[in-house]
Amino acid sequence: HSEGGPSMFGSSLAQGAVDELCLTLAPTLEGGTARRIAASAEASPTPMQLISVLRSGEELLLRYRRARDAS
Repeated sequence: HSEGGPSMFGSSLAQGAVDELCLTLAPTLEGGTARRIAASAEASPTPMQLISVLRSGEELLLRYRRARDAS
């Protein structure tokens, strides 16, 4: 497990080091200058597969795993 900002996460994605993503969705809309979840110089599309969903009040706790190659 690791926590970091968008640059660290973007770098980890680019290196293929992300196997899972735990994501919490809360019902709040925010504006501002914050960057997205990942920031890097190049796009690093990484197909993910939803493996679990938990609900806590109005929040969703999502767990994704890197999708296996179809080949």
